[in-house]
This record gives sequence, structure tokens and C-alpha cells, in this order.
Amino acid sequence: MFCGFAETVGKILRVEEKRGKISLLIHTGMTELKTGDALAVNGVKLFLTENSPQGEALFFITPTLLEREKYQPENLVNLERAMHADARVLGHYIQGVLDAKAMILNTSEQDRKISFALNSEFGRY
Repeated sequence: MFCGFAETVGKILRVEEKRGKISLLIHTGMTELKTGDALAVNGVKLFLTENSPQGEALFFITPTLLEREKYQPENLVNLERAMHADARVLGHYIQGVLDAKAMILNTSEQDRKISFALNSEFGRY
């Protein structure tokens, strides 16, 4: 889980596709991260594949995520480590998983409502 506040800013060093896998290398400066740790990158939860002593973190991502998030070398990204169960929550819980894309149909500031259309496969949610 995440609380939704970026801890620091990282820099994308490389986005590379090899043998059908897309890798994302980010300089996080977080040398204590371990393989399998979750890190929110611009609010999207990614799982660490490798981390260097210099704080360069490697992630594997899907083509859909690359298309939606537009990760590019040299881009700066907001970073947040996953919360510990006993951590003080400064904002609100965020799961950090991107499941679908929706189209906004209507907004009402007065009622504070947003109407949106979602693919039917997600209708039960």
C-alpha cells in the first residue's frame, strides 16, 4: 500500500525492449531497495527486479503500461516506497494498480461528481 505522497524524484535512464520484454531503468538513489520490493513510479506500483549499489532500479513493464505512462529516458518521475503496516498515514491508502482506462463523460463541480464510461469487462467493479 501507498499513502499517495511522493518521497523523492527519480530519473529514467533507459527504456528498452529485448526478446519481448520491456525494461525500465530508473535512478532512484534508494540503495536499500531489494528485489521484489514495490515502488510507486508516478503513482503506478512496480516491482523491483534489480537494484544497484548506486540506486539504479530495474523494472519490467507491460507494453500497455509503457503506452499509457509514456516513460521516456531523461524524464523525471515521482517515487514512493510501499508503506510498512505500522507506518503513520499522511494521506490516504492507494493500491497503485492500473486496471483500466475510462472516458470521462460529464463533470459537475457543484455536485462534486464525475460520470465516466468503462469497458464492460470492468462493470462488476
